[in-house]
Amino acid sequence: MKSQTEKLIIKELEPFFRNREYQWLAHYHQFRKQRKIGFDNVLINVNGSKPGLLDIKLGIRLDLVEQLAYQFTMGLSDYQEHSNTLVVKMGELIAQPHLRFEIKHEDDIKEAALRIIGFMQTKGFAFLEKYNDVNHLDQLFNEYPDQKLKYAYNAFNRCLKGIVLARLAERRNFQQLILTYRHYLLKRDTASQLIEKYDKLSRFLKNFSLN
Repeated sequence: MKSQTEKLIIKELEPFFRNREYQWLAHYHQFRKQRKIGFDNVLINVNGSKPGLLDIKLGIRLDLVEQLAYQFTMGLSDYQEHSNTLVVKMGELIAQPHLRFEIKHEDDIKEAALRIIGFMQTKGFAFLEKYNDVNHLDQLFNEYPDQKLKYAYNAFNRCLKGIVLARLAERRNFQQLILTYRHYLLKRDTASQLIEKYDKLSRFLKNFSLN
């Protein structure tokens, strides 16, 4: 059930996002814009009520990446069509990684909505436009494969999606990336059943062709 805070913030934001061809999907707590190769979304998360804490995240889905990688994750199968390839907190894009809006009064909702709209106009939409294709996501995930990706909250999923993106982008170092990510997972004491999933995806991708 939607909280009163969520209802009010959506009421403030919906006209703005509708003008950008985003539709509010209440069940998934997000504004979503469909694209030919996936979708962009803005996730609205409200926790508590007195005060409510409002958290904003931006997401990008590339259908082919998710179709290839998701089956090897620990995600629920019913969620596969709605999974994101990348999710980033609003605060991380403005150097305030722990940003959440505290909502005590209705005026706080209006102020938060104005800040979210301003952020989307200056940074948010530009970020989504930049990274909603294979090559830019490949660069983001795979430029420094042995380093933590600050936009990836799950290291295992980052490795799965990293090798999928590398394969789709036809990276010359694709084979080396497979080894690099496997070593990265082993160093983190990743469970053996997850390593098996990673290896299975790696073997599949070696013979995968878009043609």
